[in-house]
Amino acid sequence: MEKRLAIIGINKTFGQKETAVHALNDVSFSLSEQSFTAIVGKSGSGKTTLLNCIGGLETPTSGKVVIGGKDIYTMKDYDRTLYRRRHIGYVFQFFNLLSEMTVFENICVPAWIDNRQPDTDYIRSLIKFLGLEEKADKYPAQLSGGEQQRTAVARALALKPDIILADEPTGNLDKQNGKELINLLIHSHRFYKQSILLVTHDLEIARRAQRIITLEDGCIISDTENNEL
Repeated sequence: MEKRLAIIGINKTFGQKETAVHALNDVSFSLSEQSFTAIVGKSGSGKTTLLNCIGGLETPTSGKVVIGGKDIYTMKDYDRTLYRRRHIGYVFQFFNLLSEMTVFENICVPAWIDNRQPDTDYIRSLIKFLGLEEKADKYPAQLSGGEQQRTAVARALALKPDIILADEPTGNLDKQNGKELINLLIHSHRFYKQSILLVTHDLEIARRAQRIITLEDGCIISDTENNEL
């Protein structure tokens, strides 16, 4: 199977000399197409920094991030922004919805930013898939936390990306809504056939993934297939 994403020798250092913090240290791994992988580790282990480097939000000090055969850090900034927008979907801990827009409009935002007409049939199918049909014309303030996060998931899927990056997506949800969100991510992974890379500190959530990578002090200390599935 083609390797959709390869992380090769990623290092990330913040600061210089005596104040330098080495957030990532020679991190390497690859993901196959349509895989579901969890990255776990304690706070400060480098999980979010790694996800940001993979997604092009944080430039690594050294190393490569190769997606579909392309090293995104050899691209010009504009080209990397376009590539990120069109091939990577993001789900963050904080929903980051636009308060003045409805659920439907929030999901359309990635297409509008990309100067495209939204695929309204596809977006309505996402809304139905994520159980938001009765909320499509509501504003974020009228939604529960779980509904806001489901809207954020739909927005991440709106341009049919190859890879979904999810950074502690259940962090602002109660336990029940968190379970429901992970179930939805798993179903969307299977139905829409994206690769998902999920950062979490919750081992119960991580055990829902096919593979678990553990970070400690910016290094991978274990990388295991999940035999519990």
